Amino acid sequence: MVFKIALLCFYIFHVGSGYAVPEAESGNDLAAPELPLYYFDSSAYYFQKFFRATQQQGELFCKNLNMELVDVQSKRENDYLFDTIASLVDYVNTDFWTSGVQSGDIWYWTSTGQPFSYTNWGSSKGSGNCLNISYDSSVNSMSWDKSDCTETKYVICEGEGHPVTTTTTTTTTTTLEPPTSPDAF
Repeated sequence: MVFKIALLCFYIFHVGSGYAVPEAESGNDLAAPELPLYYFDSSAYYFQKFFRATQQQGELFCKNLNMELVDVQSKRENDYLFDTIASLVDYVNTDFWTSGVQSGDIWYWTSTGQPFSYTNWGSSKGSGNCLNISYDSSVNSMSWDKSDCTETKYVICEGEGHPVTTTTTTTTTTTLEPPTSPDAF
């Protein structure tokens, strides 16, 4: 129930927060708020930092946005996430869920079903079977930690996409009317 209330508050916050809201196509349709997305390579990211959720709730939240919990495939992507988190959060310690889970000795991404090909484990891995990204602004660092999947953390959602670029072209046409009388010159 608390998760549903938090989800409702999230939508209310975004509708009233000044984010652009697209107009509905007809008077009977409701318009959804646009999310502040961040783009890297072929992915779009949403950093949900308004309420905390368990890993499973985070997964459902992202699916409701037609996204998945983030999976980190490279050092470049990890560095991008670090830079973006550092620019967004005001808290000393902030944790975000990923789609990383452990099964036996294998860590894999639930969003892709693939085992990890890149890692950034912290010195203290923690305990648990779910992976979170931990950001510590006091030392400006980010690492991966194991956590119990029922702990509550913020969420990073990832989906396919590129920023939409639009180009507007304006054409001006001037039509000259022939003079109506010779005195018009």
